[in-house]
Amino acid sequence: MRGRRRGAQTAPRMDVFISYRRLDGNLQALLVHKELEQRLPADDIFMDVADIGWGDDFVQAIDARMARADVVIVIIGKHWLDMLQARERGDDWVRHEVTSALRLRAASLAAGGKQRPRMLPLLVDAAALLDKASLPEALKALADCNTKRFDEHASERSLDEIVEAVRGDKDKDKVDQEWWRRIAFYASWAVGALLAVASLTSLLDVVGLDTRARTLTLALASVGRDAAALPWSDSVVWVAIDSESQNLLKRPLDESWRKQHAVVIETAQRMGARALAFDLSFEDAGPPEADAALERALRAARGGNGANGSTRPALPVAVAVQSLDAATRQPKLLPRFASLVQPALGCAGQRAGQAVSLPLASLRGGADLPHDASNQRNAWLPSLALAAWSGNGAIEQVTPTWSALRVRLHDRSADVPVFLHSDIRRPTACPVIAPGDRVAQQWIDGHALPRLERAPRRVSYRDVLEREPAALQALRGRIVLVGIDLPGEDRLGVPGEQRDRAGAELFVAQIDALERGAAVRALGLPAQAALLIALALCGARLAAIAARRRPQARYPALLAGCAVLLLVSVMVYRSTGWLVAVPYAALALLAGGIDWRSWWRKRLARKRDAKHATWKPVVH
Repeated sequence: MRGRRRGAQTAPRMDVFISYRRLDGNLQALLVHKELEQRLPADDIFMDVADIGWGDDFVQAIDARMARADVVIVIIGKHWLDMLQARERGDDWVRHEVTSALRLRAASLAAGGKQRPRMLPLLVDAAALLDKASLPEALKALADCNTKRFDEHASERSLDEIVEAVRGDKDKDKVDQEWWRRIAFYASWAVGALLAVASLTSLLDVVGLDTRARTLTLALASVGRDAAALPWSDSVVWVAIDSESQNLLKRPLDESWRKQHAVVIETAQRMGARALAFDLSFEDAGPPEADAALERALRAARGGNGANGSTRPALPVAVAVQSLDAATRQPKLLPRFASLVQPALGCAGQRAGQAVSLPLASLRGGADLPHDASNQRNAWLPSLALAAWSGNGAIEQVTPTWSALRVRLHDRSADVPVFLHSDIRRPTACPVIAPGDRVAQQWIDGHALPRLERAPRRVSYRDVLEREPAALQALRGRIVLVGIDLPGEDRLGVPGEQRDRAGAELFVAQIDALERGAAVRALGLPAQAALLIALALCGARLAAIAARRRPQARYPALLAGCAVLLLVSVMVYRSTGWLVAVPYAALALLAGGIDWRSWWRKRLARKRDAKHATWKPVVH
């Protein structure tokens, strides 16, 4: 018994019987046998001269192999019919082989199954087409079978066509397989690249669909998360203007509070605060005494001089602006304070699915500027959180794809990731962001907002005015943000929480995220394209593997792949902060396994039909 050839072990099971006459078509029979042995397991190919051993029962060997044959190749030479008619006494083994094959085929068809074995008549040596009238009754059905002629001048092509016909629908030609791989490769590249562009342009964002689907990862990542154990930088404190503060001053919050703001500035400078930010508007003039007190405090903070003439470190102060000056179209701020503070975006952002979208910086007229002109420092307006965290540092540079801003800190530069950017084309809810501006956005995980209920994360404005030791200690070395915490004022709903959060809390959370480098991060175009192309290729491979085992398993396999993709995306986000655009990733996986595959299979079917049509030259 011969072993199977290397390289043929994974070929599909296909028993082939070669019927021929040793004195007519012997050479072509040997060529076909040799070629089939190269493509199929050697034990599956039967040819009497090679597979009947010395001393074996000739009749029994032929009948046994014919009974299990899937394909019978009948080699018909130019003397085949003459020899058939000359040997009518029963000593013609070719007659016996073909008769047995036709009887078995008729029986399988009568039983309602597929024709087995398949009959493949092959004309060689200029043999004439079989004439049904010249054949005995038992062999007349052979003339009805599609017939092919072996072309000795193109034997290699003829042998390839024979092998393809033998394999039938159980395999594809090597050329087809190569085209399959090539189409899969290019289609996956195209799908991945197109979806990467669609992801960066939010092409699927119909009625917020893109945002909601994209933040599904954030919601799943919050499962099992302990809210009390959320990380915190311990670098920022919220001085909350609450009901207790109003009760202390016995008046509602207005411009007259600027005298108390001056006290907060002096106290923060004395305690060595890193920076101070007011989530309050200084647009309109207040009582002269209050404005003068605030101006003196700001000058002292800027120059670093205390009330008694002592020298103190300068205290950077940022002030929120929320509207534009009607005449100049510049951020509106009282002129006497404008040169003493850093104006900053005072827009608290909005809910974006399971995240909170917060402005990071705005470039005035940036929507109409080329990317190489977007580094104009005077045109930038940082957010209140960015101004407070950087100590009023300037924005030095922006990447061409707007994936990061380079910000100047006290003694160094740092790159701040941008989740997305948008060109403003119509008025917004925040008047200081005008049409024509380009805004860099940052996303904060709505399920990971820190609790700001007690010191040292939150202290009351009243306690700072009354110089409570715990409140004063909370200011030391920290970024201080003064903001409102009053019922019904400046509130925003947060995912996963029953109560609303104050807008100032979001600025504090953004400062904390900047300090820890923990804001939600988005993949840039190159990484996004590479990921989606890889997923499209994986989808193609997954679908191919599933279809080979069971055609119906293709779609469940792709859906299971999407589920695994979602799980991996959640794990990646929880460990690194990178947010994968799951809808686009799932589309890449599905498109790689479905969209182009259906088209390609139809193309291959048409190609096979065209080739198999060459087996129909018989005209009786």
